Amino acid sequence: MARKLAGVLIVLVLVVGVAALYAVAAESAAREEAKESKAAEKAEAAPEKAAEAPAPAAERPTMTPEEMIARSEERMKAAGMSEGTLLRNRQMQMARFQVDQPAGLLALKDQLKLTPEQVKKIEGINAAACKDAKAVLTKEQADMIATMDGTPDTMLALSSEMRGRMGGRGGRGGGGN
Repeated sequence: MARKLAGVLIVLVLVVGVAALYAVAAESAAREEAKESKAAEKAEAAPEKAAEAPAPAAERPTMTPEEMIARSEERMKAAGMSEGTLLRNRQMQMARFQVDQPAGLLALKDQLKLTPEQVKKIEGINAAACKDAKAVLTKEQADMIATMDGTPDTMLALSSEMRGRMGGRGGRGGGGN
């Protein structure tokens, strides 16, 4: 059961992590494009300053997953997001999951055309796995996990909150949700 719970948690974390990475990458790319555009305009106006323009994205070194997470956490902290949300972001970005884990199956219930009875059974398996996994944690570990209560539980929700707080489209204060 603990193995199933771990799988469920991993599915949730991976889904949220991927969406957060995409949101941060898209925001970063848009900012870089704007900077490059401004630099190109300045270069056209003053050719002697063209050498100072930032390198194109293709020439920049790629970041490791840990660097990407650290960068997104810095931005999230600057936007005033809670420690629980930062922890949830890391959880979602770092989790690995199997495609047949309960949470993953439930996420695709319409595409899989699961019957209401199948959904109910899978939800029961998922709940039991979560309970078993929590039973393994120490008090300190459980307290740390409790800081994530009330934080976005999908990558879409986390991405929307991040965009809203960071001034992008969607989320609270944005125009998408």
